[in-house]
Amino acid sequence: MKNKRKTKNQAKGITLIALVVTIVILLILAGVSINLVLGPNGLITKAQEATLKTEKSTEDEEETINNASDYIDKILGGETATTVAKAKGGKKYNNTTPITDDSGDTLYVPGGFKIAEDSATDIDDGVVITDGKNEFVWVPVQNVIVTDINEANSNKAMALLNNSTQNYSGIFYDVNVEGNNIIGSTIRTTNYAEPRLATWSDTDERMKSYGYNSAQDFLETMQKEYNDMVKSVDKYKGFYIGRYETSMNEKGEVQSKKDVLPYSGPYNWYNLYENQKLFNSDSVQSSMIWGSQYDAMLNWIISGNRKNDLLEISRNETEKVACANNKSDIINNIYDLTGNVFEWTLAQGAELNARGHRGSYFGQEGNALRRSYTLSGYSGDMNGSRMTLYIK
Repeated sequence: MKNKRKTKNQAKGITLIALVVTIVILLILAGVSINLVLGPNGLITKAQEATLKTEKSTEDEEETINNASDYIDKILGGETATTVAKAKGGKKYNNTTPITDDSGDTLYVPGGFKIAEDSATDIDDGVVITDGKNEFVWVPVQNVIVTDINEANSNKAMALLNNSTQNYSGIFYDVNVEGNNIIGSTIRTTNYAEPRLATWSDTDERMKSYGYNSAQDFLETMQKEYNDMVKSVDKYKGFYIGRYETSMNEKGEVQSKKDVLPYSGPYNWYNLYENQKLFNSDSVQSSMIWGSQYDAMLNWIISGNRKNDLLEISRNETEKVACANNKSDIINNIYDLTGNVFEWTLAQGAELNARGHRGSYFGQEGNALRRSYTLSGYSGDMNGSRMTLYIK
């Protein structure tokens, strides 16, 4: 009996020792495994490094493909395209780039824009650029600045330089009509001016409510904006005008886009002035159109073969319609110059408390040559505007 009990106890002891040894071995193996998996040279680290290398390789591959694509696009109509015809439907330009039209005349495409697919290929027919959403038309201005107002009757300059202040002021033109024919334009010297305060409306109190220190601060801001625009137009010999009347997207941002209602009441002139500064990049600055820019556009149109279209287009809507809805009201790829809504400008109107607007509006006979004015604080549904871009 004693021998049997001893053998039984020895068996139990061997089992316990084996268990302990097994646990120790497992712990050692676990440590080794953890080190292999989590250590600085472990499987996870290696896997992470492999993932990063794969991602980097993918990025390099994509970059190579993109570079090859860019190279092809540049040849076919992108960055290195030298003509409008080759650039149509191409990629956006990274920087302001000169290109030529069918007649060999030069225009500049700003960075972030490209030539629209439905653009004309000659400046006289309306070269259109787009950022993918908004569209603008190039307006050439060969003679921009004069120091003697009398020179402008012959060269149709846009701005007068004051030699003592080195500030610019706008030059306005009346289009001359004989019968059903436009025969040219002459300088207008009364009633409209820019940049200038609409003194009865642009009071210190009102201008403070729009974020300016005073009415004088507002005037100085406008003068700087006008100077910057004129210098750009003089440098590049042109500017861009909205292809469509200004409208607003679902985010409350202004746009130059077809098939949407123009941006008008309940917004007044001050709202339109501030909101149309939306486009501000290294390449371009947007603005409500200046009165002298509007007249520069008209001088461009009447120098071409479609000048009498300014007189012949008629509209009969009784309410404002979507931009470009009226397919007859288009000249040089610019829509709705004749009607839809009045287009407020930055010019001071015929009265001290008013701002000038151009064209006509729904329910009223008129044409793009019409010049009128409305109180700056008025927010009627017939008052809209049109943006311009100048290149920085």
